[in-house]
Amino acid sequence: MSQKRIIIVGCGFGGLAAAQELARLRRADLDITVFNKTPVLYNYPILPRLLMGDIPDRHLNWPLRELLDHDCIRFLAQRIERIDLESKQVETQTQRSSFDYLILAPGGKAIPIEQDDGFCVYYPKATRHLLRLRDEIRELCGLQACKPERQSLVVVGGGLTGIEFSIGIRLLCDRLCGEHNMAPQRIAVTLIEQESRLAPRCHPRLSATLLRQLTRSGIEVLTGQRAARIGHDRVISSQGELPARRVLCCIGSHTDLRFAMQGLRTTAASLTVTPTLQLTDHPHCFVVGDATEIAGNRYQETKRASHAMHQGRAVVANLARLLDGRHAVPYRAPRHPTLVTLGNEQATLEYGGLCFTGRWPAHLKHFLEKRYL
Repeated sequence: MSQKRIIIVGCGFGGLAAAQELARLRRADLDITVFNKTPVLYNYPILPRLLMGDIPDRHLNWPLRELLDHDCIRFLAQRIERIDLESKQVETQTQRSSFDYLILAPGGKAIPIEQDDGFCVYYPKATRHLLRLRDEIRELCGLQACKPERQSLVVVGGGLTGIEFSIGIRLLCDRLCGEHNMAPQRIAVTLIEQESRLAPRCHPRLSATLLRQLTRSGIEVLTGQRAARIGHDRVISSQGELPARRVLCCIGSHTDLRFAMQGLRTTAASLTVTPTLQLTDHPHCFVVGDATEIAGNRYQETKRASHAMHQGRAVVANLARLLDGRHAVPYRAPRHPTLVTLGNEQATLEYGGLCFTGRWPAHLKHFLEKRYL
């Protein structure tokens, strides 16, 4: 029996789900290889809780060999340098591998914002940035105890990521201010969103609920303001300037294509795919996760780990159909509940326009995070 060679490039949540789903098929006619630039899964959905201080740092990285402990999967911790879609080959620095089907799950990297030289802007998907930001906030709170002026920390981007990070920063500041016998108001936390409401891609009722929660937590929310540039100790927005000792930029991500691709047309932010999550000119190539943009789809999914995993499983189902001589079917986005961490064992859940805030949504979110892994 001739085997079909399947290669997965990138093993974040989408690539991991695809690999695990392929293993569940238990098909002897599949030869599966997974490439990832690191030997670990970067557990980025829990990064806001790193600032809140309620998770050990070791929970950020999970060994992929443990998560892919299947005899039918070959895992290689190697960076892909080049992909040739015409000849169906991928290349690393040390080897070249051929494939019959390719699943691209390269993930995303933070969109940078224009800034002055010499001023550090932090980004949410880099652990080193967050650990440094946490240390600098600690230092700032210690120094502020001896100074009269008020200091400001600014989060740019009011999507779900920016919301959770602004809450994490506020809780960290509140705890540190308490340790230094200082009023929390001495350290201001401001969240800027360019759209007219928070979390603009989510249900309006969730936006309103989160606005109330942020305001209640002592976070100043500014909507309808676009941050154009980060200057020294200030954010220059469409409405003027804001003081900012530290800035965390959460304005989104774009495709992390750090390898050359022969025979591929891309946009600046994503890989355009058909409704079946295949590349238009290369139906043997599927795309999942942050890199995916479905052609002609006016509604694009929020970039979340749960959606990436659902796409990974859907792609494998379509791949199995093709192997059996059937047609691939269009991907249907799931109606997952939206869960937003608020800290202090609190979270908000939204489903079908209904919102609930309390402990049980937080417990549900923690359960789902463990279930994914």
